[in-house]
Amino acid sequence: MNRRIFLSVLGWLVLALVLAGLLVVSARQGLEHSLFERLSNSLPAAMDEALVNGDDRPGLMTVMRHQLAADLDGLRIEGWLPWPVLRECSATVDALGPLGEAGAVTSPVDIRWPHEGQVFHVGLTPTCEVAMWSLAGQGLALAGLALALILLLPRPLGDRQRHWYDRLVEGGESHRQARRLTAPLAEGVSREQGQLLAELCQHFDRPFAELRDLALVQPPLDARQRAWFIRGLHLFDFDVARARDIAHGDERLAFDLEEGRARVRGIPLTLAPTPLLHYAWYARKRQEGDGWFANPPSNRPDKREGQALAEFMAEYGGHAKAVNDLREHGLRSKTLDQNRNRIKEELIRVLGDVLAEPYLVVSERERTSARLRYRLALPADHIDLPPDLLAHAPSAPTERSHSV
Repeated sequence: MNRRIFLSVLGWLVLALVLAGLLVVSARQGLEHSLFERLSNSLPAAMDEALVNGDDRPGLMTVMRHQLAADLDGLRIEGWLPWPVLRECSATVDALGPLGEAGAVTSPVDIRWPHEGQVFHVGLTPTCEVAMWSLAGQGLALAGLALALILLLPRPLGDRQRHWYDRLVEGGESHRQARRLTAPLAEGVSREQGQLLAELCQHFDRPFAELRDLALVQPPLDARQRAWFIRGLHLFDFDVARARDIAHGDERLAFDLEEGRARVRGIPLTLAPTPLLHYAWYARKRQEGDGWFANPPSNRPDKREGQALAEFMAEYGGHAKAVNDLREHGLRSKTLDQNRNRIKEELIRVLGDVLAEPYLVVSERERTSARLRYRLALPADHIDLPPDLLAHAPSAPTERSHSV
């Protein structure tokens, strides 16, 4: 048997037992109250009249005691239940007479009244048999009704549900609609899915139900994967499958120079030919060695490196003016700075500051000359270059001032 069903049945039986006990207690208290109300209105007056007119008070008390016991044999049970849970009820007379003479008898029903300077009282104890079938049936029925009502009541909101419920209500949703929208967040939602939902709501103005369902069907994503997933949705018109592939991909930079394009995790960059080829040039240097290359002095362009870069750019369709400039003047610091800035601007435009960081050209200062040197931040094994580009790579320059 399913554990949940077993626990539900067990709870139903326990609740029925508790309710049955309460029904018996309630019925007994109802009987005692009924006796008290009924006899309080008639018994004191009847006894006062009999005592005034009678000479043999002890004998009269005995007769009245027997008469009262006979009248209380076969009490009728009245209550709110359709079928009584007590049957064959009667009451025994524990005490009848002056309070001092009757002794300190404590009875469930105790009626007292003043008579000729004394306090008279009657002590009664009702006794009944329990109607077991009626009690069991009504206990089970009431327990079932109580459980049904409990199941129909809305469940208390968890912390995550409460957070989104409050946000939705503040945003104009009705309380009923907010509860319905947050119901799927009750259980089985991972911390990462909750964070993804928060970030989706922050970045996209779309229906909450759509963003909620999107977050709940995703496998756990770490912070960087979530950032890539959201960036992919932005870039590709909410194409979930493509964004998921981007989020689960590796950090990878690929060049297709025949197409004139570079891709980051499959995302195309829009770079003009000159900055694109400079980017590929830095990528090739990253794969040839440690990748560092120092800017030439501002007053002394690097002729050798300029000639090599000119040949490279001419082979892959570089702009004629840029190629001629390198051949005539060599590689200048200003040219490198301008193209690095264009590369950085495009990466940040497409990817944003954080995601672009591994793909930028970074700098550090040389220890010996205090000049800045630059290289692509991404490790060489995360860069894909055309095989022919590596096969025809020129020899690295030997001048210490230009590369390290």
